[in-house]
Amino acid sequence: MTHTTAALRPSWRPSWLPHFPAKAWYHALGTYAAAMLAFYVACALELDSPGSAVVTVLIVSSPLPGMVLSKGLWRFIGTLVGLAISVALIARFAQSPFAFILALAIWLGICTYTSSLLRHFRAYAAVLAGYTISLVALPALDDPDQIFYLATGRIAVVTVGIVCTALVKSLLALQVGQLRLQPALEGALSATADLAARALDLEPGLPERRRAVAERLAALDPLIVAAANESAQTAQQAPAVRLFVSILVNLLTLATSVREALAALRFESPVAAAITPLRDMVRDLLRTQCGTAAFLSPTTGEALAAARQAGQALTAELTAAPATVETLDALALAIRLEDVVDQLTLARDLLDDIEHDRTGRKVTPVSYHRDRQAAVINGLRAAIATLIAGSFWIATAWSSGTQMLAALLPVCALLGTTDAPEQASIAFTRGIALGAVCAFVCEFYLLASVDGFPLLVVMVAPFLVTACLYSTLPKHAGSSTAFLIFFTTFLSLRNPMQYDVAQALNTDVAFVLGSACGVLVFRTLWPANQARSVRRLMAQMRDDVGDLARRRMPASPTVWETTMLDRLSRLGTRLATSPERAAVIEGGMAAIHIGRDMMRAHHWLGGLALPPDPARRVEAAWAALCRVEAAPDAAIETMRIAAARLLAAAGELEPPAERGRLLRVAADFHDIALLLTRHRRFFEGTLPTRAAMP
Repeated sequence: MTHTTAALRPSWRPSWLPHFPAKAWYHALGTYAAAMLAFYVACALELDSPGSAVVTVLIVSSPLPGMVLSKGLWRFIGTLVGLAISVALIARFAQSPFAFILALAIWLGICTYTSSLLRHFRAYAAVLAGYTISLVALPALDDPDQIFYLATGRIAVVTVGIVCTALVKSLLALQVGQLRLQPALEGALSATADLAARALDLEPGLPERRRAVAERLAALDPLIVAAANESAQTAQQAPAVRLFVSILVNLLTLATSVREALAALRFESPVAAAITPLRDMVRDLLRTQCGTAAFLSPTTGEALAAARQAGQALTAELTAAPATVETLDALALAIRLEDVVDQLTLARDLLDDIEHDRTGRKVTPVSYHRDRQAAVINGLRAAIATLIAGSFWIATAWSSGTQMLAALLPVCALLGTTDAPEQASIAFTRGIALGAVCAFVCEFYLLASVDGFPLLVVMVAPFLVTACLYSTLPKHAGSSTAFLIFFTTFLSLRNPMQYDVAQALNTDVAFVLGSACGVLVFRTLWPANQARSVRRLMAQMRDDVGDLARRRMPASPTVWETTMLDRLSRLGTRLATSPERAAVIEGGMAAIHIGRDMMRAHHWLGGLALPPDPARRVEAAWAALCRVEAAPDAAIETMRIAAARLLAAAGELEPPAERGRLLRVAADFHDIALLLTRHRRFFEGTLPTRAAMP
């Protein structure tokens, strides 16, 4: 630690205590105010479990009002579906506990599978529809007539919690999501353009800068969700905004591929001399993009048109020149730079539509990666864990068994969809255990000594506010969230309060044991394997490239590219601490660029009558790309031969249009061979090594 940092820290704060910014305090105090309001309203309405309204507040609270509205809405929907299934299961299986547990296991498995395929708060709603049964139906097994009373009470406290949170957070909002989103988009545009310009200038340190910009772009997603829930206009624009962000990510991959090709050139080579003017023009264009106003200005429009014309002129000049390997190198680079200009033009048009509210159905929705194999595993794990734990409860007739299941089911369903479920479940269990201890102290040593709502508010404040503060730190978010939920659950807040030490200890033990069993489940039933997960993502990227070689064309290039970009983002997250992260990311970018080359080649080959020998070589090249993982050397050599045959055939063609099309295909094949050579380890599946996994 530097002397400057030490001097800035207040003398009263120890080194181990984190510094919480003003925004964290504002969020924590706002959440606490909403929780106390929800508890007061629930007590005033004489609801059976007013503490559950507090739990709802702590779950749906967020610094952004839009996130509160979104999560609150989906929590309400998930709870409603879960209550309907609870009533159905009790009506059918109330007299057969084992059949009830079997049906619960199947339902939770289906919900967990569905959640694994969804994004944002829709995924949370799917999980909630599953484990709500453990909160409502299980307590009603001994007295089925109580199911409607429990169900209506549950939806009532959830509604109170959602409404109170939305009200308080909306009143205390410093800035709505839409106002946060606009400057965030401007900053992302400037950062992306700056990185792309630096890449074209061959500046060092690109992987670190690229990672920072990629994280900045990923952070836009929750802002888009929040803004879309706060404004009908932004909700209509959300698909266009997401597509705009995907285009910026696309620019990162294109700039990386151009830099890679430029770095491989000799400084005084004919290719470098031919491509440098266009490179300089595109680089200078990128450097001027310092915000929305500059990007949408007529000057930028004129510069983009000039760059497009320069690219087309260079391409025409190269296709008319003698057909040589150097021509293919220059043509491939010119096409990449044209792609950069095209993406900038598309981004500018899209941003102009967003600014003037002209977005609509014409925008192609962004597509996301869905790992169905992982979803099946998550669903089976949750179902088997429920079946085993439920059978244990039935066999032992443990009076607190329902509470054990109430902890185990959310752990298996919620945390099973994370990248590291075992570590997440350990952090969750730690938070539950700490919550049990603090709740016992608070309930029997603090609350038992006071009377009245004002003093209750004062006594629970240190626990809830502190946990809310720590929940803003990524390192402690899991434990803090568990603490907030279960500390309030263990307190059993109600009016009047009831103090029963034996019942409290039984509840604490049951919940901690249930969460600990969740850790055991993740260690024994299909334990998470980061290396296998990463390799499966890479294999899916290679398979998508192979599908293009098999002429299985996507619905649109945007769908294909955004799915691949989402996989690339997931690879970056899972390899955050790996020394081979940059190599894997660049290999994934190469796969995306190869896909673009292939789609472009399919387009130019359409309707083109090839001589017999080049036609056979093209078919052999597509077949070799289908087997690139098994035989990378053969794929590289086959692509080179096909490019050479197409180059020779182009030299014999007279019509300039057909010659140009054939040279473009040859340049694409030549580019694919170069990319496969540079990123061979990615395509043969030997990257990353086991030693490099985090």
